[in-house]
Amino acid sequence: MEILSFCTDCPIFASMKSQIQPLIVPEGYRSSTIMAAGDYAMNLRVSMDLIPYRAGQPYLAPKMRATYVLQGTAQFLVNLVHVELRTGSLMIVPPGCVVELLERSPDMEVRLMAFGDEALDHLVLLTPQGEEKEDMEALMTAIWRGLRDKATDYVQTLSKAFISKALMIEGVAPKKKSLRSDELFTQFIEAVNAWCMQNRRIPFYADKLGISAHHLSAIVKSVSGESAMSWIHRATIQRAKLLLSQGQTALQVSEALDFPDAPYFNRYFKRHTGMSPGAYQKQ
Repeated sequence: MEILSFCTDCPIFASMKSQIQPLIVPEGYRSSTIMAAGDYAMNLRVSMDLIPYRAGQPYLAPKMRATYVLQGTAQFLVNLVHVELRTGSLMIVPPGCVVELLERSPDMEVRLMAFGDEALDHLVLLTPQGEEKEDMEALMTAIWRGLRDKATDYVQTLSKAFISKALMIEGVAPKKKSLRSDELFTQFIEAVNAWCMQNRRIPFYADKLGISAHHLSAIVKSVSGESAMSWIHRATIQRAKLLLSQGQTALQVSEALDFPDAPYFNRYFKRHTGMSPGAYQKQ
């Protein structure tokens, strides 16, 4: 991704920030109204009750998305990675990620942003504090007003600045020293996300990581407390749910996921979800 040379520490931003008046959001304000210009969009403040996120129903992010939590808590799976959000959390999801809501508090309200051609190669999760929080909120305010005025070029510039600032905050945050086993587990999850539609065999993923199947199984169990096959099954079911929610038949999904036939896929899906593919589509 091209990182904008626009720096939030520079005098230009300081001058712009001083001129931005805060957005006044009435207490209890809830709206699903989207302000959009070109490929960019934002909800100012929206209750999760009004968003088509349902627990256990995966969603594929076609382009980069940002979620800023104004109130409440939630837990998500993002490409099988467990993410916890709370008031003040900012999550930026790269395009192509599979996002699944696990649970949330009833009072959760968020600010959602959709970006155009900008792209990240990894999930960004932050809880900005102090001046960094002020900078991020000032940029969101400016983006909102740019969307309102249909100033697409202005919004594009500010969106890049927003992403650049998030990466800067991420870059200075203290990082835990990762163990080799943690790194291998992360690589395994990335491989499963990339290949679960074509292959569900542990030796295949062990070969991708350059280790034995026995070693891979032991590492996954040690790091996550779950078996390697359970992660492979979870990713497969997520993809199946995505395809079913797009209106594909059980036969089409079985072919897309390389199952022997539709009856075999039906039994597999029911064993892991407790319902048939048809019943899932009717939910």
